Amino acid sequence: MSYRLTDREVKALEAAEFECDFLQGDFVIKAKLGPNIGKKTVDNLVSIGLLELGFSTYYNEGDCIRVTEDGLRCLYGGLISEEISEQIKEGQQYHPPRQKHWPVIEQGKFI
Repeated sequence: MSYRLTDREVKALEAAEFECDFLQGDFVIKAKLGPNIGKKTVDNLVSIGLLELGFSTYYNEGDCIRVTEDGLRCLYGGLISEEISEQIKEGQQYHPPRQKHWPVIEQGKFI
């Protein structure tokens, strides 16, 4: 069964991806996700495997989050950035899906 992500969940995933990239893959504190992203939203994303919990060496704090590979696949329609750059020809643009669902099967096709 497919699960459609809420706007808050999508916002949380996008913010977590941005912050994790800034920290070069390290875990980030939940407060960095922005306003209106609470414990329930984060717990939902952790329970379906799109975020993971762990220790942040940058913040020297436990119970921090980071986006999983599945979370990136969810944001970009089944592909991660390396696969997108391999498959998209020069001069073309990649448009991620507007509605984010989980699970994604392959190459932009949702269950």
